[in-house]
Amino acid sequence: MSLLETPLCSLHVRHGASMTEFAGWRMPLWYESIISEHLAVRNNVGLFDVSHMGRLLVRGVNAEKTIDYLVTNNVKALQIGGAQYTPICNDSGGIRDDVIVYKIGQDEFLIVTNAINRLKIYNWINEHLESNVEIDDLTFNILMLSLQGPKSVNVLMDLGYLNVKNLQRFSFTVDRFNDSKLLIAYTGYTGERGYELMLWLPRGGEQKLSEEFTSRLVSAGARYGLKLCGLGARDTLRLEAGMVLYGNDIDETITPIEAKLSFTVKLDKGDFIGRKVLEEQRRKGVGRVRVGFICEGRQIPRKNYRIYYEGVEVGSVTSGSYSPILQKGIGMGYISPSLDKPGLSISIPMRIHTATAVIAKWPFYDTKRYGYMRIE
Repeated sequence: MSLLETPLCSLHVRHGASMTEFAGWRMPLWYESIISEHLAVRNNVGLFDVSHMGRLLVRGVNAEKTIDYLVTNNVKALQIGGAQYTPICNDSGGIRDDVIVYKIGQDEFLIVTNAINRLKIYNWINEHLESNVEIDDLTFNILMLSLQGPKSVNVLMDLGYLNVKNLQRFSFTVDRFNDSKLLIAYTGYTGERGYELMLWLPRGGEQKLSEEFTSRLVSAGARYGLKLCGLGARDTLRLEAGMVLYGNDIDETITPIEAKLSFTVKLDKGDFIGRKVLEEQRRKGVGRVRVGFICEGRQIPRKNYRIYYEGVEVGSVTSGSYSPILQKGIGMGYISPSLDKPGLSISIPMRIHTATAVIAKWPFYDTKRYGYMRIE
Protein backbone atom coordinates (compact mmCIF):
# COMPACT_ATOMS: atom_id res chain seq x y z
CA MET A 1 0.00 0.00 0.00
CA SER A 2 1.45 3.37 -1.06
CA LEU A 3 2.10 6.07 1.49
CA LEU A 4 0.05 9.25 1.66
CA GLU A 5 1.90 12.48 0.87
CA THR A 6 1.33 16.08 1.92
CA PRO A 7 1.32 18.85 -0.74
CA LEU A 8 4.86 19.71 0.39
CA CYS A 9 6.43 16.30 -0.18
CA SER A 10 8.40 17.45 -3.26
CA LEU A 11 9.57 20.55 -1.40
CA HIS A 12 10.88 18.40 1.46
CA VAL A 13 12.89 16.26 -0.93
CA ARG A 14 14.30 19.32 -2.72
CA HIS A 15 15.47 20.70 0.62
CA GLY A 16 17.33 17.48 1.40
CA ALA A 17 14.99 16.02 4.01
CA SER A 18 15.53 12.49 5.24
CA MET A 19 12.07 11.01 4.65
CA THR A 20 10.36 8.35 6.73
CA GLU A 21 7.01 6.57 7.11
CA PHE A 22 4.78 7.80 9.91
CA ALA A 23 1.16 6.76 10.46
CA GLY A 24 0.81 5.86 6.79
CA TRP A 25 2.35 9.12 5.53
CA ARG A 26 5.69 9.93 3.90
CA MET A 27 7.10 12.63 6.14
CA PRO A 28 10.41 14.45 6.78
CA LEU A 29 12.29 13.03 9.77
CA TRP A 30 15.00 15.68 9.70
CA TYR A 31 16.77 18.05 7.28
CA GLU A 32 20.06 19.11 8.88
CA SER A 33 19.93 17.23 12.18
CA ILE A 34 17.41 16.64 14.93
CA ILE A 35 19.50 18.54 17.48
CA SER A 36 20.07 21.64 15.33
CA GLU A 37 16.37 21.78 14.43
CA HIS A 38 15.39 21.30 18.07
CA LEU A 39 17.66 24.16 19.19
CA ALA A 40 16.38 26.42 16.40
CA VAL A 41 12.87 26.10 17.83
CA ARG A 42 13.97 26.66 21.43
CA ASN A 43 16.11 29.69 20.53
CA ASN A 44 14.68 31.14 17.32
CA VAL A 45 12.04 29.60 15.07
CA GLY A 46 11.34 26.40 13.17
CA LEU A 47 8.77 25.37 10.58
CA PHE A 48 7.09 21.93 10.51
CA ASP A 49 4.79 20.36 7.95
CA VAL A 50 2.02 18.76 10.03
CA SER A 51 -0.44 18.20 7.21
CA HIS A 52 -0.63 14.52 8.14
CA MET A 53 -2.80 15.48 11.12
CA GLY A 54 -6.54 14.97 10.64
CA ARG A 55 -8.80 17.98 10.06
CA LEU A 56 -12.49 17.25 10.59
CA LEU A 57 -15.19 19.87 10.14
CA VAL A 58 -18.34 19.36 12.24
CA ARG A 59 -21.22 21.76 11.65
CA GLY A 60 -24.93 22.13 12.22
CA VAL A 61 -27.30 23.38 14.90
CA ASN A 62 -26.41 20.45 17.19
CA ALA A 63 -22.66 20.37 16.43
CA GLU A 64 -21.70 21.67 19.86
CA LYS A 65 -23.95 19.14 21.58
CA THR A 66 -22.46 16.30 19.51
CA ILE A 67 -18.86 17.21 20.27
CA ASP A 68 -19.43 18.02 23.93
CA TYR A 69 -20.79 14.51 24.54
CA LEU A 70 -17.72 12.94 22.90
CA VAL A 71 -14.99 14.93 24.67
CA THR A 72 -14.02 15.27 28.33
CA ASN A 73 -13.47 19.04 28.24
CA ASN A 74 -16.24 21.63 28.15
CA VAL A 75 -16.73 22.65 24.53
CA LYS A 76 -19.71 24.78 25.52
CA ALA A 77 -17.28 27.17 27.21
CA LEU A 78 -15.60 27.98 23.89
CA GLN A 79 -16.16 31.32 22.20
CA ILE A 80 -15.76 31.80 18.45
CA GLY A 81 -12.02 32.19 17.92
CA GLY A 82 -11.18 29.88 20.81
CA ALA A 83 -9.53 26.46 20.85
CA GLN A 84 -9.45 23.67 23.41
CA TYR A 85 -7.24 20.64 24.04
CA THR A 86 -9.24 17.57 25.03
CA PRO A 87 -9.22 13.78 25.07
CA ILE A 88 -11.95 11.77 23.37
CA CYS A 89 -12.64 8.69 25.51
CA ASN A 90 -14.27 5.29 25.14
CA ASP A 91 -16.88 3.93 27.52
CA SER A 92 -14.13 2.68 29.85
CA GLY A 93 -12.50 6.09 30.08
CA GLY A 94 -9.58 5.07 27.85
CA ILE A 95 -8.32 7.71 25.42
CA ARG A 96 -9.41 7.19 21.81
CA ASP A 97 -7.46 10.29 20.81
CA ASP A 98 -6.33 13.65 22.14
CA VAL A 99 -7.46 16.47 19.87
CA ILE A 100 -7.78 20.22 19.59
CA VAL A 101 -11.23 21.65 18.95
CA TYR A 102 -11.45 25.05 17.23
CA LYS A 103 -14.74 26.97 17.30
CA ILE A 104 -14.81 28.73 13.94
CA GLY A 105 -18.52 29.64 13.89
CA GLN A 106 -21.61 29.55 16.07
CA ASP A 107 -22.41 26.02 14.88
CA GLU A 108 -19.10 25.12 13.23
CA PHE A 109 -16.06 23.38 14.72
CA LEU A 110 -12.76 22.13 13.33
CA ILE A 111 -11.25 19.12 15.13
CA VAL A 112 -7.56 18.33 14.63
CA THR A 113 -6.76 14.68 15.35
CA ASN A 114 -3.61 12.62 15.46
CA ALA A 115 -2.77 11.24 12.01
CA ILE A 116 -3.06 7.63 13.12
CA ASN A 117 -6.56 8.23 14.54
CA ARG A 118 -8.15 10.33 11.79
CA LEU A 119 -10.44 7.66 10.36
CA LYS A 120 -11.19 6.19 13.79
CA ILE A 121 -12.35 9.54 15.13
CA TYR A 122 -14.21 10.41 11.93
CA ASN A 123 -16.22 7.19 12.28
CA TRP A 124 -16.69 7.68 16.03
CA ILE A 125 -18.14 11.15 15.52
CA ASN A 126 -20.27 9.87 12.65
CA GLU A 127 -21.73 7.19 14.92
CA HIS A 128 -22.77 9.81 17.48
CA LEU A 129 -24.05 12.63 15.27
CA GLU A 130 -27.08 14.45 16.59
CA SER A 131 -29.78 15.51 14.14
CA ASN A 132 -28.95 18.33 11.74
CA VAL A 133 -25.18 17.80 12.08
CA GLU A 134 -22.72 16.83 9.35
CA ILE A 135 -19.04 15.96 9.35
CA ASP A 136 -16.52 16.49 6.55
CA ASP A 137 -12.94 15.26 6.38
CA LEU A 138 -10.93 18.28 5.15
CA THR A 139 -7.51 16.72 5.75
CA PHE A 140 -6.64 16.77 2.05
CA ASN A 141 -8.15 20.21 1.47
CA ILE A 142 -6.14 22.15 4.08
CA LEU A 143 -2.39 22.61 4.36
CA MET A 144 -1.28 22.56 8.00
CA LEU A 145 2.05 24.00 9.12
CA SER A 146 3.45 24.62 12.59
CA LEU A 147 5.63 27.70 13.06
CA GLN A 148 7.22 27.36 16.49
CA GLY A 149 9.71 29.28 18.60
CA PRO A 150 10.17 32.68 20.25
CA LYS A 151 10.69 34.39 16.88
CA SER A 152 7.59 32.88 15.27
CA VAL A 153 5.52 35.99 16.01
CA ASN A 154 8.13 38.16 14.24
CA VAL A 155 7.93 36.05 11.09
CA LEU A 156 4.15 36.35 10.86
CA MET A 157 4.12 40.06 11.63
CA ASP A 158 6.73 40.69 8.94
CA LEU A 159 4.32 39.03 6.51
CA GLY A 160 1.56 41.42 7.55
CA TYR A 161 -0.37 39.20 9.96
CA LEU A 162 -0.39 41.80 12.71
CA ASN A 163 -3.30 40.29 14.67
CA VAL A 164 -1.07 37.50 15.96
CA LYS A 165 0.66 39.84 18.40
CA ASN A 166 -2.44 40.00 20.61
CA LEU A 167 -3.46 36.34 20.37
CA GLN A 168 -3.66 34.43 23.64
CA ARG A 169 -2.77 30.74 23.91
CA PHE A 170 -5.50 28.52 22.49
CA SER A 171 -7.07 31.28 20.44
CA PHE A 172 -6.96 31.97 16.72
CA THR A 173 -7.60 34.53 14.03
CA VAL A 174 -8.77 34.04 10.46
CA ASP A 175 -6.96 35.89 7.68
CA ARG A 176 -6.12 35.36 4.00
CA PHE A 177 -3.16 34.28 1.91
CA ASN A 178 -3.71 35.27 -1.70
CA ASP A 179 -7.39 34.43 -2.11
CA SER A 180 -7.45 31.52 0.35
CA LYS A 181 -8.66 31.32 3.93
CA LEU A 182 -5.87 31.11 6.51
CA LEU A 183 -6.47 30.15 10.14
CA ILE A 184 -3.64 31.18 12.49
CA ALA A 185 -3.85 29.56 15.94
CA TYR A 186 -1.66 30.10 18.99
CA THR A 187 -1.25 26.37 19.55
CA GLY A 188 1.56 23.85 19.14
CA TYR A 189 3.34 20.71 20.28
CA THR A 190 6.71 22.07 21.40
CA GLY A 191 6.12 24.02 24.62
CA GLU A 192 7.24 27.19 22.84
CA ARG A 193 5.31 30.20 21.69
CA GLY A 194 4.15 29.22 18.25
CA TYR A 195 1.38 29.05 15.71
CA GLU A 196 -0.38 26.35 13.76
CA LEU A 197 -1.34 27.60 10.33
CA MET A 198 -4.18 26.07 8.31
CA LEU A 199 -4.50 27.18 4.71
CA TRP A 200 -7.57 26.19 2.66
CA LEU A 201 -6.35 24.93 -0.75
CA PRO A 202 -7.96 25.34 -4.18
CA ARG A 203 -8.84 22.13 -6.01
CA GLY A 204 -6.12 21.36 -8.52
CA GLY A 205 -3.74 23.98 -7.13
CA GLU A 206 -2.88 22.36 -3.80
CA GLN A 207 0.85 21.89 -4.34
CA LYS A 208 1.44 25.29 -5.98
CA LEU A 209 -0.24 27.32 -3.24
CA SER A 210 1.26 25.16 -0.47
CA GLU A 211 4.78 25.67 -1.78
CA GLU A 212 4.23 29.39 -2.35
CA PHE A 213 2.99 29.91 1.22
CA THR A 214 5.78 27.80 2.73
CA SER A 215 8.45 29.57 0.69
CA ARG A 216 7.10 32.93 1.84
CA LEU A 217 7.43 31.82 5.47
CA VAL A 218 10.95 30.48 4.90
CA SER A 219 12.06 33.72 3.25
CA ALA A 220 10.56 35.88 5.99
CA GLY A 221 12.11 33.68 8.66
CA ALA A 222 15.64 33.73 7.25
CA ARG A 223 16.61 36.85 9.21
CA TYR A 224 15.48 35.10 12.42
CA GLY A 225 17.40 31.86 11.83
CA LEU A 226 14.37 29.79 10.76
CA LYS A 227 15.03 26.14 10.03
CA LEU A 228 12.80 23.60 8.35
CA CYS A 229 12.17 20.88 10.94
CA GLY A 230 11.14 17.24 10.81
CA LEU A 231 9.30 14.79 13.01
CA GLY A 232 12.47 13.93 14.94
CA ALA A 233 12.76 17.40 16.48
CA ARG A 234 9.01 17.55 16.97
CA ASP A 235 9.25 14.48 19.17
CA THR A 236 12.19 15.68 21.28
CA LEU A 237 10.59 19.09 21.73
CA ARG A 238 7.24 17.70 22.90
CA LEU A 239 9.03 15.31 25.26
CA GLU A 240 11.04 18.13 26.88
CA ALA A 241 7.73 19.95 27.34
CA GLY A 242 6.06 16.92 28.93
CA MET A 243 3.47 16.47 26.18
CA VAL A 244 1.99 13.04 25.44
CA LEU A 245 2.35 11.04 22.22
CA TYR A 246 -0.61 8.90 21.24
CA GLY A 247 0.32 5.23 21.02
CA ASN A 248 3.17 5.72 23.48
CA ASP A 249 2.06 7.72 26.52
CA ILE A 250 -1.69 7.41 26.00
CA ASP A 251 -4.01 4.94 24.30
CA GLU A 252 -7.39 3.29 24.76
CA THR A 253 -6.24 1.50 27.94
CA ILE A 254 -5.07 4.69 29.69
CA THR A 255 -7.42 7.32 31.11
CA PRO A 256 -6.87 11.09 31.32
CA ILE A 257 -6.67 10.78 35.11
CA GLU A 258 -3.84 8.25 34.90
CA ALA A 259 -2.10 10.36 32.24
CA LYS A 260 -2.23 13.49 34.43
CA LEU A 261 -4.58 15.19 32.02
CA SER A 262 -7.17 15.82 34.73
CA PHE A 263 -7.31 19.49 33.79
CA THR A 264 -9.16 18.42 30.63
CA VAL A 265 -11.85 16.47 32.50
CA LYS A 266 -14.83 18.68 33.36
CA LEU A 267 -17.20 16.64 35.50
CA ASP A 268 -19.44 19.64 36.10
CA LYS A 269 -20.45 19.99 32.44
CA GLY A 270 -22.94 17.13 32.26
CA ASP A 271 -22.78 13.68 30.72
CA PHE A 272 -20.10 12.51 28.29
CA ILE A 273 -18.64 9.21 27.14
CA GLY A 274 -16.36 7.74 29.83
CA ARG A 275 -17.64 10.04 32.57
CA LYS A 276 -18.65 7.28 35.02
CA VAL A 277 -15.17 5.72 35.10
CA LEU A 278 -13.37 9.05 35.30
CA GLU A 279 -15.61 10.26 38.09
CA GLU A 280 -14.85 7.12 40.06
CA GLN A 281 -11.09 7.52 39.48
CA ARG A 282 -11.28 11.11 40.68
CA ARG A 283 -13.00 9.91 43.83
CA LYS A 284 -11.02 6.74 44.60
CA GLY A 285 -7.68 7.42 42.94
CA VAL A 286 -5.76 5.34 40.39
CA GLY A 287 -3.14 2.61 40.55
CA ARG A 288 -0.72 4.21 38.12
CA VAL A 289 0.20 7.70 36.94
CA ARG A 290 2.35 9.19 34.22
CA VAL A 291 5.62 10.63 35.48
CA GLY A 292 8.66 12.27 33.99
CA PHE A 293 12.28 11.45 34.74
CA ILE A 294 15.76 12.71 33.94
CA CYS A 295 18.71 10.34 33.56
CA GLU A 296 21.99 11.14 35.26
CA GLY A 297 23.88 10.81 31.98
CA ARG A 298 23.32 10.66 28.24
CA GLN A 299 21.73 7.21 28.27
CA ILE A 300 18.52 7.22 26.26
CA PRO A 301 15.54 5.34 27.71
CA ARG A 302 13.27 3.65 25.20
CA LYS A 303 9.66 2.55 25.15
CA ASN A 304 8.94 -0.59 27.20
CA TYR A 305 12.18 -0.39 29.22
CA ARG A 306 11.37 -1.40 32.79
CA ILE A 307 11.52 1.00 35.72
CA TYR A 308 12.87 -0.20 39.07
CA TYR A 309 12.82 1.28 42.56
CA GLU A 310 15.03 -0.29 45.22
CA GLY A 311 15.43 -3.40 43.08
CA VAL A 312 11.70 -3.94 42.48
CA GLU A 313 10.05 -3.44 39.11
CA VAL A 314 7.50 -0.64 39.49
CA GLY A 315 6.58 0.41 35.95
CA SER A 316 7.72 0.91 32.39
CA VAL A 317 8.91 3.65 30.05
CA THR A 318 6.47 4.96 27.45
CA SER A 319 8.67 7.62 25.78
CA GLY A 320 12.34 8.47 25.96
CA SER A 321 14.95 10.50 24.11
CA TYR A 322 17.97 12.75 24.44
CA SER A 323 17.31 16.30 25.61
CA PRO A 324 19.43 18.81 23.65
CA ILE A 325 18.73 21.44 26.32
CA LEU A 326 19.67 19.31 29.34
CA GLN A 327 22.17 17.17 27.40
CA LYS A 328 20.81 14.17 29.26
CA GLY A 329 18.37 11.35 28.65
CA ILE A 330 14.76 12.13 29.55
CA GLY A 331 11.57 10.15 29.48
CA MET A 332 8.08 9.37 30.71
CA GLY A 333 6.47 6.27 32.09
CA TYR A 334 3.82 4.94 34.45
CA ILE A 335 4.41 4.02 38.08
CA SER A 336 2.46 3.90 41.34
CA PRO A 337 1.22 7.29 42.60
CA SER A 338 3.03 6.56 45.88
CA LEU A 339 6.36 6.83 44.03
CA ASP A 340 5.50 10.03 42.19
CA LYS A 341 7.93 12.16 44.16
CA PRO A 342 10.27 14.63 42.42
CA GLY A 343 13.87 13.72 43.20
CA LEU A 344 13.11 10.04 43.87
CA SER A 345 15.89 7.87 42.42
CA ILE A 346 14.89 5.08 40.01
CA SER A 347 16.86 2.72 37.79
CA ILE A 348 16.21 1.67 34.21
CA PRO A 349 18.08 -1.35 32.81
CA MET A 350 19.17 -0.75 29.22
CA ARG A 351 20.88 -2.95 26.66
CA ILE A 352 24.35 -2.66 28.16
CA HIS A 353 24.13 -0.48 31.26
CA THR A 354 21.57 0.35 33.90
CA ALA A 355 20.71 4.04 33.95
CA THR A 356 20.03 5.95 37.14
CA ALA A 357 17.33 8.59 36.88
CA VAL A 358 15.28 10.86 39.11
CA ILE A 359 11.57 11.60 38.98
CA ALA A 360 11.08 15.15 37.70
CA LYS A 361 8.23 17.49 36.88
CA TRP A 362 7.74 18.67 33.32
CA PRO A 363 8.57 20.74 31.44
CA PHE A 364 12.10 19.52 31.95
CA TYR A 365 13.72 22.82 30.91
CA ASP A 366 14.05 26.08 32.84
CA THR A 367 10.78 27.89 32.09
CA LYS A 368 12.43 31.26 32.70
CA ARG A 369 14.73 30.61 29.73
CA TYR A 370 12.66 28.40 27.42
CA GLY A 371 9.03 27.84 26.49
CA TYR A 372 6.05 30.15 26.14
CA MET A 373 6.42 31.34 29.76
CA ARG A 374 10.02 32.48 29.30
CA ILE A 375 11.10 35.85 30.64
CA GLU A 376 12.09 38.00 27.66
